[in-house]
Amino acid sequence: MNIRNIVTWFAISCLGLIVIIGFIYFIRRLFFEPGVDASVDRQIRRTKSETVIQVSVLNGSGKNGLAKKATLFLRRRGYDVVETGNTDSVRYSAIIDYVGDTVSAMRVARAIGLDKQHIRVEIDSSLFLRCAIVLGKDYSSLKIFQ
Repeated sequence: MNIRNIVTWFAISCLGLIVIIGFIYFIRRLFFEPGVDASVDRQIRRTKSETVIQVSVLNGSGKNGLAKKATLFLRRRGYDVVETGNTDSVRYSAIIDYVGDTVSAMRVARAIGLDKQHIRVEIDSSLFLRCAIVLGKDYSSLKIFQ
């Protein structure tokens, strides 16, 4: 084999590998990890202008800077983070649904990598947001911090 054949074989192998990796990523994204949807369903909007899920991010982990990092993560994905802050220390991360909108709460949970059993409903119509994300001491298991 001369050097030209080796370079050609190497280039074709690299291109084939890139195509295979791209196909695997496409299948994984299509069937196993669908994209993040930050929109509010039309049937459950409270006002005509409410189109994006509004959330607050509360840090209950005790580690500084997590709410800010989560806020940046969510805003890049289209969520409207209207408030960040700290809360009492909690062991497990959770979503608190303030309006009884399980669809939006599930979308937020999926976006950050939280299971649906970590969603609690605490109706509070005085708040101008759909839900709160409470970051607990288990924060490192969330998509945001991986």
